Amino acid sequence: PDLATIQLARSTELAHLCTEAGDREIFSVASFHRAIVSYLAGRPDDLVEAMTDLHRAAESLGQPWHTYFAGCLAQGRAFCQGDYAQAEQRAAATLQLGQAFGVDSTDGSYGVQMFMIHRETGRLDVARRHLTGRETFAGRWPAGLLALYTELGVTEGVRRTLRHLLDTNFAGRITDAQW
Repeated sequence: PDLATIQLARSTELAHLCTEAGDREIFSVASFHRAIVSYLAGRPDDLVEAMTDLHRAAESLGQPWHTYFAGCLAQGRAFCQGDYAQAEQRAAATLQLGQAFGVDSTDGSYGVQMFMIHRETGRLDVARRHLTGRETFAGRWPAGLLALYTELGVTEGVRRTLRHLLDTNFAGRITDAQW
């Protein structure tokens, strides 16, 4: 079997053991892992089952972390189904929740979610008036700039950002969530 099948089997087994032991916290984490593996492996039926389990666990625990990730997965599902209005609402709700419990990376996730929604709904052009291709990289996510430049055809920005990224010490950045 492939790696995804093995990971799905292990996380499903862990979820069953947690159910038997009554450990809702680890059940939630196992469901989240199963959802991610299902998504990456392109297994929509497994994804729906894992998301349902995660949502149920998040509701029973009432802890923001679990609710946040259940919301992110629900946002992704709405996006994949083409329900961009629902995806945008869920993105805003998870951003608000993430900010309430102090996670530093929720605004980055929100930015990526909104980029995807705006790209699919033809609303990226609003960013064009703010981009010249010569923006500083200080305090900005170069990969995000590269995506915008590419989508909007800002050739100078694409070239400059690729040069910057190729000159970057990736080994020193692998633990940085932004990279």
